[in-house]
Amino acid sequence: STITVAIAMVFRIPLAAYMAYMVFLTSKDDIAATVTTAVGGVLAITLAVIFTLGLAQISLGNPAIRLPAMALMTFLAMFSVRTFALGPVSFLAGFVTVTMQSVVDDVPNLEVFTRTTLWLWVVVVVPALTTLTINLLFAPQSSALAERGLRKVLADLDAALVRGQIANR
Repeated sequence: STITVAIAMVFRIPLAAYMAYMVFLTSKDDIAATVTTAVGGVLAITLAVIFTLGLAQISLGNPAIRLPAMALMTFLAMFSVRTFALGPVSFLAGFVTVTMQSVVDDVPNLEVFTRTTLWLWVVVVVPALTTLTINLLFAPQSSALAERGLRKVLADLDAALVRGQIANR
């Protein structure tokens, strides 16, 4: 998180608070889950940015297209959270698309909209890749976490057997 904030300050990246949130969203208990979430998040945000820019080209002056598209994206994002293992990643893509479509009317021209959308891509990708790199370098392996958990369960079972708690049930 500190590294991500430092990167945001050095490169003057807007929305630095979102970068800190992305660290917490990406970081998981083990390396495999972190890799899956980070790679999925980078792919999802990339597709969301491409979709957002394409949808903006079509619906820039036409809210009749934009509003149903935003409603559909919101529904799909919320549906995916409950049905897919990578639901939070797809929710991120839907959230980015809906957020950027909601500010289309507030930007003076399409160039500013494009620049803001691409900065949002940086705001998601930099912390995801930073978290992934830090976890690959310093996080404990999944097997070590599983072994530690198994040892704790066996130690608790041994202690319960010694106290006679299991035999009395």
